[in-house]
Amino acid sequence: MKVESVDDGFRIFIHNCYSDSVNFHNKVEIEDSIRNILEKICHNYRIKLKGFYRVKIYPNNIGTFLEVIKIDDDNYDGCEIDFRIVVVFNKEMYLKVENYDYISEYDSLYLEGFYYVNLENITNYFQMSDFGEVVSSDLINFEKSVFIQKNKTC
Repeated sequence: MKVESVDDGFRIFIHNCYSDSVNFHNKVEIEDSIRNILEKICHNYRIKLKGFYRVKIYPNNIGTFLEVIKIDDDNYDGCEIDFRIVVVFNKEMYLKVENYDYISEYDSLYLEGFYYVNLENITNYFQMSDFGEVVSSDLINFEKSVFIQKNKTC
């Protein structure tokens, strides 16, 4: 699991081995699972949530990427929390790294000083997870990126 703080919230990547399988087509199950996950994360990382949050969920065959952004907290007292949950299907997830040496065995994209490898192509995510961050494909401008084919040995 990886938690990263951003301006008005945080991003979380949960590998499938850390979470029970969630039926992302069942609204009640999604809401219950996400609330449980966020409660555990907030407790373990000492994050205090109060207010209204948009939670974008990107399920993937390797894991689930959550983007939790605070929208409002003016109308909430004490520990009140409200979520607007959006599940985004069919988005590719990428590992974004600065150093090419970490991902040289994979085909990748290069854009503005970073290399991007599709998570589905990474054979052992645990070895790679500390070298970069997980991002959704909608954060990558594919038209401006350069494709880099993996290093080939002779």
